[in-house]
Amino acid sequence: MRTISLLLLCSQALAYTPPTDTVGPITVSMQPAATGTYGAGGYADLSRPNLPFVVPVTLQNSSDREISGTLRLAVVDQWKVEPATAVAFRLGPRGRRRQEFTLTFGPGTLSAHYPIHAYAEFEDQGRKMVAHPVMIVQPRIPDVARPRLPVEWKPVPVPNGGMLGLWRIPVRRERTEMVRLGADAGQVGREVFDAGTVILYGPLARSEKEGIAMTLGPRPPSRRETVDAASVEYPLALPAARPLRLVFAAGGSATVAVKAAPFEGGEFRTLYERKSAAGPPEAATVDLASFAGANIRLRFEARDSAGEAQWVEPAIVAGNAPQPRPTR
Repeated sequence: MRTISLLLLCSQALAYTPPTDTVGPITVSMQPAATGTYGAGGYADLSRPNLPFVVPVTLQNSSDREISGTLRLAVVDQWKVEPATAVAFRLGPRGRRRQEFTLTFGPGTLSAHYPIHAYAEFEDQGRKMVAHPVMIVQPRIPDVARPRLPVEWKPVPVPNGGMLGLWRIPVRRERTEMVRLGADAGQVGREVFDAGTVILYGPLARSEKEGIAMTLGPRPPSRRETVDAASVEYPLALPAARPLRLVFAAGGSATVAVKAAPFEGGEFRTLYERKSAAGPPEAATVDLASFAGANIRLRFEARDSAGEAQWVEPAIVAGNAPQPRPTR
């Protein structure tokens, strides 16, 4: 008998009892999260962010009166629900209704317990009532190994009263625009080739100085890919200093430009542009006074021509450099 009683208890523990709340004549029940139309895809495993799933909610009227009201779901943190606003309902005597809500949870959701609240607000015989069941769900996010970034993407402080060489900053984002002409595969069905580097930092070719070099045009050795444009972007926290300027020398045969945008987001504004031109690098100064005290993204961009674009010793100069003390 003890064994039978234990089996009965285990059977009851495994049975699913939906979250239910009865207030007055209205009973609200929440069904398990499912996928597909009317849950045709089975129960949702809740393992992938931004993958929609459905939570059905049923309303039951136990009275002989018609009752109307609104039904809504509420979620927390990175979760979203559609419809996001309350849905009107009308239940006839002994009536029943099913309403489906589509939910998603965003990146950053943990393998933890999250509540999903249902609110059915209605009026019965002059009394305002709210039925409020709560369903607890637990996403099961796989523990994916994520590499630790050597640097964090955040504005790099520019010292006041000094100079900061940009080509030496490790916090940067590169962007390359390429086109590929012709087939990638040979007669054997596969062809492997090396890809040359597009953006280099450090000593510049045919120069005794350092900076940033961008190589456009067909990429060696295969030359099947053509680099149409390249850019590198730096996040900077500029001081409230005067003067505040960017100094560099631009060389090479490509069209180059310097652009800036707010760090938090916004359109880039062109601060400097040099059309394709042969000859030695041309010294340039860009006034950054309008960005003093702000966090910005500063972008160096090259496009439109095969060959190399050079940015010779690009640096931010903030304020006046401290003067050496006079010797006695």
